[in-house]
Amino acid sequence: MTLKYRLVLGSGSARRKELLKFISNDFRITVSDIDEECSQSLPELYVQEVALNKSKALKIENDELLITADTIVFIEDKFLGKPRNREHAFQMLKKLSGAAHKVYTGVCLRTNLFTDVFCECTEVFFRELSDNEIYYYIDAFSPYDKAGAYGIQDFGLVFIQGIKGDYYNVMGFPVTSVYKKLLERGIIKYE
Repeated sequence: MTLKYRLVLGSGSARRKELLKFISNDFRITVSDIDEECSQSLPELYVQEVALNKSKALKIENDELLITADTIVFIEDKFLGKPRNREHAFQMLKKLSGAAHKVYTGVCLRTNLFTDVFCECTEVFFRELSDNEIYYYIDAFSPYDKAGAYGIQDFGLVFIQGIKGDYYNVMGFPVTSVYKKLLERGIIKYE
């Protein structure tokens, strides 16, 4: 496998870093410091706009391809981003308890010649959670850096009774969709 561009991950997320390693171990990391708010009300447009804004805030060289992403949880026409504090995390998890929600990740792939922005959506089904379980999870796992206040890759997995779609999208990086876009663009080649 060869890469047409050097990869740059525009994210400080340890999860995104680990997931990008499924595609390539050869990349550098840079982080934008932007306000993640935007004007879009549809979740698929919201995450794409934020991913694009993150990308625009970073400079790359002509031989580099920048990958940025944004993930949100969406339930009952409401966005659930990262919780501000313990009580906010509790409210989020209580809302998710016993219900289905959707996880949207917007991804931007950009070189100095082109920009591709796309979205992946995964539906997640939570079982009913007790208040004690929720507080235990918040106190033991501090999910303050996670959209929806949970991580599918940690103890939060026991809350989930099913998913429909890409598991890795729920972690914040839809590996298969990114890989397919890189193939379609001729960034990844097999010779």
